[in-house]
Amino acid sequence: MSVGSELTLFMKGIVDGNSVLERLTNPSVWEFLGSGGHNAPLNALLTKADAAARAQFKQGPGHLCVGAARDGRLEPL
Repeated sequence: MSVGSELTLFMKGIVDGNSVLERLTNPSVWEFLGSGGHNAPLNALLTKADAAARAQFKQGPGHLCVGAARDGRLEPL
């Protein structure tokens, strides 16, 4: 799953329902998702998260190291 789909379904507030089970079993959820109704609230959340993360890395672009661990070693991506 992607971060966007996980946030949309597992986080309260984008899709109607108090739990992930309520959200997944809501008969109108698939129509709502198909219509793109979740995009605006998801994009608003991601915009806020992006700004908060970037505020922690004040050195600017290129200073964040991304990698993947394989066999106990970190390999840059």
